[in-house]
Amino acid sequence: MNWKQHIATLQDRGYTQQQIAAACGCKQTSICDLANGRTKEPRYATGAGIMSLLDKQATVPDRRAPAATKHQAKGVYVRRRSSDEAEAA
Repeated sequence: MNWKQHIATLQDRGYTQQQIAAACGCKQTSICDLANGRTKEPRYATGAGIMSLLDKQATVPDRRAPAATKHQAKGVYVRRRSSDEAEAA
């Protein structure tokens, strides 16, 4: 199999090497080695994960979706004072 071409196809669909590795249960460097031809044959689980991703018809969700703010990520929400509370303070 041409693993280099399979990874290029996945990247054309919008996957990053990190996302491919996470789906396959391996490290990003393993995917990089396959993509560059340094590794010719992956482990069975890695190859099966790549083939599974190739079978999916959908593309990866847009990575540019708005991220949570620093406070939202921590679960911290600031309650604004009402005008009555502001006058009393």
